[in-house]
Amino acid sequence: RNLSLVSLNNMRRCYSSFFRWLEVEEYITKNPMKKIEAFKVPKKQIHPFTSDELEELYIHCKSVRDTALLHFLYSTGARVTECVDVNLADIDLIKGEVIIRHGKGDKERKVYLSDITILWLQKYLKTRNDNESALWVGKRGRLSSRGVEHIIKQIAEKAGVDDAYPHRFRHTLASDLIKMGAPVQYVQYILGHTSLNTTMIYVTLQDNDIRNLHKRLVA
Repeated sequence: RNLSLVSLNNMRRCYSSFFRWLEVEEYITKNPMKKIEAFKVPKKQIHPFTSDELEELYIHCKSVRDTALLHFLYSTGARVTECVDVNLADIDLIKGEVIIRHGKGDKERKVYLSDITILWLQKYLKTRNDNESALWVGKRGRLSSRGVEHIIKQIAEKAGVDDAYPHRFRHTLASDLIKMGAPVQYVQYILGHTSLNTTMIYVTLQDNDIRNLHKRLVA
């Protein structure tokens, strides 16, 4: 039915789990799924934004809120669901810190704000005259994940930047931190990953990055 390999793998996983349970509970003596191997899914490489693309996105923001939002996504590396879940009480502009209360797996962690992000957040908060507890609000209250995706899509269309979405800011931060020499364990913590292998998926190094690093480190 023209299903993707990812969908087929999900179906295979469900059948495998079911028949494994049948075997454990002794409803069957032989698991027919044991010889059905997982489909090899080609990994789709997500390229980080270039510095020029980021600048174009910032330039084409139509409001202080949108500019602050884009800087926030890049500075914190937060998932879009984590971003919209942040409350005013969770941010400390003096320390430049944000508490992510409900990360993936409902884990709490701390992320950090760059100086430019703090500046735009201060400007944005001065425009607020509501009683909402949420950090990011629109006309109907707290912004949703889809709301943020729509905002970024509109900005990207005006900026002429292709394939722009919230998660790409997260990839960009990870790659930029590694290129600047940050330990991968630090990046792992910032992104809120349990496994270091997951963090490495987010790290994209171009040939030029590797060549320049080699020149700096190898005499």
